[in-house]
Amino acid sequence: MASKKIAELTVGEKVTATYAVRDKSLAPFKSKPGQYLSLTLGDATGEISARMWDNAEEAAALFQTGDAILVRAKVEEYRGQKQLVIEKLKKAEQDAHQKAELLPQSPRDLDALRGQLLESVAEVKEPHLHAVLGCITRTWAGCWSIRWASCKSWRRSPRYTRSWTGTC
Repeated sequence: MASKKIAELTVGEKVTATYAVRDKSLAPFKSKPGQYLSLTLGDATGEISARMWDNAEEAAALFQTGDAILVRAKVEEYRGQKQLVIEKLKKAEQDAHQKAELLPQSPRDLDALRGQLLESVAEVKEPHLHAVLGCITRTWAGCWSIRWASCKSWRRSPRYTRSWTGTC
């Protein structure tokens, strides 16, 4: 099931969708005993605040910050901003591709950014700095197409120092 993107949500609609939990806290009600669940949820298109008024403690125990959750909620407006009022939620099981869709993404084209970086490195005149930057960009080049994974050619120094070593 394709989730509705946060940027596409409209006030008044009901939605069942999967979002990443960016922030999670339990907060006390001001006028009655108990707590409500306060969340910041996100996907590739943005973030939205969310509240769950009932069974907050039980729901909060189901997931951690960083997890993906499936929510059934209504989009409301609070102080001029969209907010989800969650009726029901559960932790979502997702594969790597689905998780990548929940990560923030640059609105700029990554290949164009890479081109600008390489042009800037080419313009560096100081030979030692140019060599270092060339080494870094060549190491990154092998990993550029894997945008959500860290580059395996970078590894911790075997001497357990704070320095990082890479292959050029």
